[in-house]
Amino acid sequence: MHIRRCALAVALTVTAVLASRAGAADQTVLGKTLLVKDPKPNVDASKRGVGVLGKESASSDTLMGNPVANGATVEIIANGTTPSDQVFTLPAGAAGPGTPGWKALGKPVNGYSYKDAAGVNGPVKTALIKKSGSGTKSGSGTFLVMVNLNGALGPGPQPHITVVPPAPGTDGGMRFTINGGDSYCVAFGSAAGGKVINAPAKGTPNKLFKIVGPTSEGCPTVASATTTTSTTTSTTTTTCPSTPPSVRGALPATVGRFNFNAQLGLPGANAACKANFACSQACTRQQLQAAPTSELAGLKDINTTTVTSFWAIDSTAPILQQCNDDAVGGSGLNWEYGTAHTASRGQQMTLNNSTGVLGPVVGGIQCNIAGTSWVGCCQ
Repeated sequence: MHIRRCALAVALTVTAVLASRAGAADQTVLGKTLLVKDPKPNVDASKRGVGVLGKESASSDTLMGNPVANGATVEIIANGTTPSDQVFTLPAGAAGPGTPGWKALGKPVNGYSYKDAAGVNGPVKTALIKKSGSGTKSGSGTFLVMVNLNGALGPGPQPHITVVPPAPGTDGGMRFTINGGDSYCVAFGSAAGGKVINAPAKGTPNKLFKIVGPTSEGCPTVASATTTTSTTTSTTTTTCPSTPPSVRGALPATVGRFNFNAQLGLPGANAACKANFACSQACTRQQLQAAPTSELAGLKDINTTTVTSFWAIDSTAPILQQCNDDAVGGSGLNWEYGTAHTASRGQQMTLNNSTGVLGPVVGGIQCNIAGTSWVGCCQ
């Protein structure tokens, strides 16, 4: 129900692009159910699953954006003793017979559904965002947002879902973002309230994390991860800093088809960042551009090679400028493209390693040119 506007531009003449950016906001939806399950921890990641439902009656929330044209992302957050979060990409494009994608609902349009029963694009099997009732008038309709994820779905090696029960969990939620539109937050636990369930009841509760019936709305936040290793003589605890540097390091230079640790695309880059720099993930263009030059000056990757450019990872950019695997039979996911036979290209930014100054974003870069840019790791 509540809306937090990121920016507001008022003018008699304004371009559509600026208008779109000015309208970007976080809207909150009252949660119903959050479920994160891992029936066979550390044994079979294909059994993992996630389900989130937010449903708010008499809602003032409005539908902003078009995922058919621009795609969307879903971030799942599970906080507790061992917190985790993961961002999933739902590419733009209309669904067709036997093919995944989006469908506009209603006339006039009052929502969008997404289906990928075969897991071509990843583990998100279904998603829905919709405003129903008597229209978009404030307080007049029911706002619904939901996703279902199946760990058995998705291209490449397991795990496809890395967000798992926090053993035990305390709070979490979802951020459903329509690229070029608004983000829709659904919060569970903590200030949002709700009944928290962790299972199994005996031993480590690492098989199921569930929260039902929150009483308040909000945007979930990613908790700092804390890991504890015990031996017979000592206990060592590592905690993510609360005010960390935004850029923690960099992975080795790569082509636009990311393939870190034999895992394609952004999931592999995120996993490699987290493995090398605790609490980090692949830097977005926005994070790199917002970083102070002191963090970028003299930056070297994990192989001690001087970093001189970055791939510009940007969920708001056209997918054909994000090394999208658009080939026939391809995954349709960003940063998984590796040939020069279609229109898919990438965006890069040069780095003056001496001063830490980034160059402008440059597009049209072939995604199969060996070792042209680096992936930064940000917290």
